[in-house]
Amino acid sequence: MKITKVKVTNFKSLQKVRVNGFSDTNMIFGMNNSGKSNLLKLLELIFKSKEKKDVITFQEGSEEVDQVVAFDTTNFWDGFIYNSPFLYWKDNSSEGITFSISMEVSKDEMNVFNKELFNDLKEAGFFNKLATMQFKFEGKIRPIGGFDSEIVLEKVILGDKEIFTT
Repeated sequence: MKITKVKVTNFKSLQKVRVNGFSDTNMIFGMNNSGKSNLLKLLELIFKSKEKKDVITFQEGSEEVDQVVAFDTTNFWDGFIYNSPFLYWKDNSSEGITFSISMEVSKDEMNVFNKELFNDLKEAGFFNKLATMQFKFEGKIRPIGGFDSEIVLEKVILGDKEIFTT
């Protein structure tokens, strides 16, 4: 997988940022406090596994007891970001964080990345014509209370065709 473009608004010190022209090896440089680390934190936040929490109620003697259970999600675009203060530019969480990430994904990487989507694309004949595919993920991170936020994938574009939208 190769990231080719990143756009983000309202994330930490990145009020409105667009980065193009990624290659196989990249160097990010700039003045202190210019947002270099925050760009990397954004990518980590989006692509790492998220947690979901659920409340399970069970009987203990004559009382009902609620137990919070956390589990990892299988997809990077699904889940919650818990206990993460200061995600939003100037702590303005009212608009949420918007992001757009364009990526180049090879057939082999696609098989590991998402087997179900890989099989659908293979059946549709995509791999007969292309060695790599261009994906664009668009989404939002929005506050859900306290220091917790939810990541929501809003749109996925394959090449120039929209294949997912909420």
